[in-house]
Amino acid sequence: MTLNDVLAILAITGAVSISIISGKIDRVGGVVGGLITYFLFLGIGSLGIALIGSFFVLGTFASWWKQEQKAAWNVAEARGGQRGWRNVIANAGVAGIIATVSWWEPDYVDSARLLVSACFASALSDTWSSEFGNIYGNRFYNVLTGKRDQRGRDGVVSLEGSAAGVLGSGIIALLYGTFEGIGYRVGIVVIAGVAGNLMDSIVGATLERKGLVGNHTVNFLNTLTAALLAYFFVKSCSIST
Repeated sequence: MTLNDVLAILAITGAVSISIISGKIDRVGGVVGGLITYFLFLGIGSLGIALIGSFFVLGTFASWWKQEQKAAWNVAEARGGQRGWRNVIANAGVAGIIATVSWWEPDYVDSARLLVSACFASALSDTWSSEFGNIYGNRFYNVLTGKRDQRGRDGVVSLEGSAAGVLGSGIIALLYGTFEGIGYRVGIVVIAGVAGNLMDSIVGATLERKGLVGNHTVNFLNTLTAALLAYFFVKSCSIST
């Protein structure tokens, strides 16, 4: 075990402990989140810790923001926004799998960094579009029919929420660019993140409304969609060049 490994473990342990003590995540969720974070570090280095840490902080902030008002409208997160292991798997599971593959097969690390970034871009885009959209949205529409719909329902979007989603995806993309350099791949992360968020709304308006899938499954699928799209885009760009 290298010094970097020891420092990473200490940093992850400290962050998880603070999150549990502050009530932002329960104990099981903290342990699962810590393990996934360590595998992200093993697979894609410090970028992995930065991505999941940024998502957790920014996502938790969005859930906390004007929580009383959201509770009054019955659109607040359950348990006061406290995360559990299901939330961790739903939002970071795909990224953790990709990073683990990269750890086993280091030749894929560059692609893994892109795909993991796309996963978290989608996760934050979804969280911000939902949380800030519910607060600041003026008109709400069914993503499939375009007809007016109720605030907070599955598959319902707003202009303000969509803008917040794009911003969230862009923040993660800029974080990726800070580590990997600014180039066309930053744009891929943004597009994949927004597309994953859109898929979340589509599945929400169809399967989730019918009770066929739950919210955690939908979140898992939106990150998977973002990763697959990022892979497709980068492969297409490689072929064209």
